[in-house]
Amino acid sequence: MSLISRDVRFAVRALRRSPGFTFVAVLTLALGIGATTVIFSAVNRLLLEPLPFTGGDRLVYVWRQNPNASFMVWPSAAVTDAWMHDAHSFDGIQPNRGELFQMDRPEGPIRVRGTQVLPGFLAFLGLTPALGRMFSPDEARPGAAQVVLLGYDFWHREFGGRPDILGRTIKLDDALYTVIGVMPKRLALFEDADVWNPLTLVGSDTAVMGYGVLARLRPGFTPEQAQRELDAIAARVPDKVFGDWKTRVLPPQHFLGGTLQSALPILLGAVGFVLLIACANVALLLLARGAAREREIAIRLSLGAGRRRVARQMLVESACIAVAGGALGLLLAWWGVHALTELRPASLSDLAHIGIDAHVLLFALILVMGTAIVSGVLPALRATDVSLGAALKSGTPGSGGAAGSGRVRSVLVAGEMMLSVVLLVGAGLLVRSLIERQRADLGFAAGGLITARMTLPKGHYSSTANRIAFADELLARARSLPGVTGATFAMSAPPQYGVMGLGDMEVEGRGPLGPTAPRTIAIDMVSPDYFGVVGIPVLGGRTFGDAENRIGAQVVVISKGMADRLFPGENAVGKRVRSIAKGPKPAQWMTVIGVVGDVAAMGISGERRHLQWYQPFGQGPELPGAPPDPGTLIVRTSGDAAALAPLLRGLVHSIDPNVPAPELATVASHYSELLAAPRFNTILLGLFAALALVLAAVGLFGVLSYAVAQRTREIGIRVALGAQTRDVRALIVRQGMIPAIIGLALGAIAAFFTTRVLASLLYGVAPHDTTAFVGACVVLVATAFTACYVPARRATRVDPLVALREE
Repeated sequence: MSLISRDVRFAVRALRRSPGFTFVAVLTLALGIGATTVIFSAVNRLLLEPLPFTGGDRLVYVWRQNPNASFMVWPSAAVTDAWMHDAHSFDGIQPNRGELFQMDRPEGPIRVRGTQVLPGFLAFLGLTPALGRMFSPDEARPGAAQVVLLGYDFWHREFGGRPDILGRTIKLDDALYTVIGVMPKRLALFEDADVWNPLTLVGSDTAVMGYGVLARLRPGFTPEQAQRELDAIAARVPDKVFGDWKTRVLPPQHFLGGTLQSALPILLGAVGFVLLIACANVALLLLARGAAREREIAIRLSLGAGRRRVARQMLVESACIAVAGGALGLLLAWWGVHALTELRPASLSDLAHIGIDAHVLLFALILVMGTAIVSGVLPALRATDVSLGAALKSGTPGSGGAAGSGRVRSVLVAGEMMLSVVLLVGAGLLVRSLIERQRADLGFAAGGLITARMTLPKGHYSSTANRIAFADELLARARSLPGVTGATFAMSAPPQYGVMGLGDMEVEGRGPLGPTAPRTIAIDMVSPDYFGVVGIPVLGGRTFGDAENRIGAQVVVISKGMADRLFPGENAVGKRVRSIAKGPKPAQWMTVIGVVGDVAAMGISGERRHLQWYQPFGQGPELPGAPPDPGTLIVRTSGDAAALAPLLRGLVHSIDPNVPAPELATVASHYSELLAAPRFNTILLGLFAALALVLAAVGLFGVLSYAVAQRTREIGIRVALGAQTRDVRALIVRQGMIPAIIGLALGAIAAFFTTRVLASLLYGVAPHDTTAFVGACVVLVATAFTACYVPARRATRVDPLVALREE
């Protein structure tokens, strides 16, 4: 132990004598360790870390999936009840159901998101209320007193976090609820819930509106085993709607992070490349430092120090650099995590809770140990492999070094360049993909469109007549607003179409389509003037008339993409089609009365998303247990769509002050939000590629600068013997560009194979896009040449007289 402490003290003194070297080495490792730690903290939170509940690593969601498509639904109450009584694969099953309320308050009514759960919900998770108590079993029975728990954030936002909230009543819709408690802070998976109510599970209910099922596997059971058992139980439950659907058991992490699920491992690999480049840079610095200390090392070896002892001393120095780099890297990581959470787009809300915890600290410690070994072993071995006679006779640094020292440095430089090419190509592909997304033809003019989504109070608007009257008056007044050129109603507006799994489909006269049938489509219910207001061109036939604007009308308008899929080479107008998969209603023949243009929906991310199916709106659709839904008001204006928002809010309030303020957004902003995650991924990978490029350039510059300093005498002799300036400059540039070009070639080959992992993140760009590859190579060659030219220019300024006088 005393030897190690002496080595550490000696290493610290040696590093203090070379502050420039120490600063560059520590900063280089700090950047690599810090960036890697930031991305790992996100990977740990979203992909690796169990949820912070009892048995969090065994928690799963249970769904019912269409056997012929990827479409999934929550199970019915009857199926859920049977699972709770008969399943042995779980040590707990907790159903839940979301709902919407209107809460009255002096400032005006607001929309409130509610979640119904069983009384044992918090105990199942191993949690207790932050204030008050949980529901009792009696409060979950039909006809019991109305009680509610407040969400933690909602409690602070609406009631200032006052502890005297217990026992007070709040009005949700037309009922008074007594507040009995406050839910715990940061209740993962349910953070959107504002209020919590007791759930009454009706075991005989086979309605479509099912229940979310959160369950915990028993130790030793796998999701596949649980799926088989649940399928067998569900088969015994009479269910005409989803009787043949299969069970899917999935971990909650499957639904976290959105596009980050596929992007995070790629980003972690990219930042790992950056760390390797940083280690190679430090190794190059240590090699140069070891060469400059050859005379010192030779003297120590001549005086009896063993080569192993000297190598250990060199390793201790690299360990000290790694520890200092790790400490600074953690500071950078702490800042980087906060920057990541602040700069993330709103759609990536799961990044809000990443942080530096014990697992991340352990990961950082492993990085420090790894970087100390990777960057230090080779320089330590090379430093002790010196010729004592040559080193002691010559005062020129590096004269006693092994003949392979230059080759080792060239290999490290080539490796840095190779990794940089892979990162640059990947960043170029994402940039090209983002540009293609932004250029994508949406199929309509998004500019000038604003949407207003509303929730109506249940009491007064429970009848269809009242709902239609409200919608008609709102529509008439909206059309009279200044600058408004059109207004219409639909259930949703692009890009927020509902997604429906149809399973197999049948075309009249041709039978089932089988594998060629579209499995998932974007579906909407629209008013007759919808296509004209939104700007979707009618390519054939016609749109809905007033007589057809009703629920249950057996007519449909489809997009061109869907027409080409269902009726290739034919005129789709007048044809009839139906779904033959089991669904909420018996299959009906639907007559195609029109074909319209494709609309980029649901993320502009694939051909199947361009398959649209439109049915008449009818001013009446609603789901059991949900508030009356008038749909989405869509308004087109010739001016600034955002400036219309306050007028629409005032319009709704003037018609009925009891209706909560609508959720307003421009359609252009919706598409901008869809691009936020790809843009965020592109920026991150671009930053890592830029950092890799800078580090590689610094490494190449350092190697050549050292080579120029080492060959000062040789260069002086060449100049004294008449060598031209351009020849000396070309010699140095060639010495640096050869390993750079080799690294570039190897990197292009590596990128050809590795960029395939980016396929899921790309849009409109192939993983082997020529522009991205050529662009990356041009940038790298230009950077490498610049890094070589500066030392080469310095070499031509060597004074031959000064060089020849050197020892």
